[in-house]
Amino acid sequence: MKEAKPNNERDYLTPHEMERLIAAAKKIGRYPHRDSMLLLLMYRHGLRVGEAINLQWKDVNFTTKHLYVKRLKRGAPSNQPLYGDEASNNRLFVLLINCCR
Repeated sequence: MKEAKPNNERDYLTPHEMERLIAAAKKIGRYPHRDSMLLLLMYRHGLRVGEAINLQWKDVNFTTKHLYVKRLKRGAPSNQPLYGDEASNNRLFVLLINCCR
């Protein structure tokens, strides 16, 4: 049986911690642009790793700027709006070219 966490223990990153993580991803690795965009999408849309790596071209509507997310663990699929910095400057294209099938 799983033990309950103390009330003062959090299991999420603060916005400041997330900004630092994204900034670090932009400086390190083979595909820094892709990695930072992937972290941003996962953070903003609450994507699990499996949901993020299963994104496909058909899941992105560039006309309406929406992302279709197929949720894992019995979650309901949803259409989520893409924000300006997610869809601008071809950042999403770079992400999808490098990680989606």
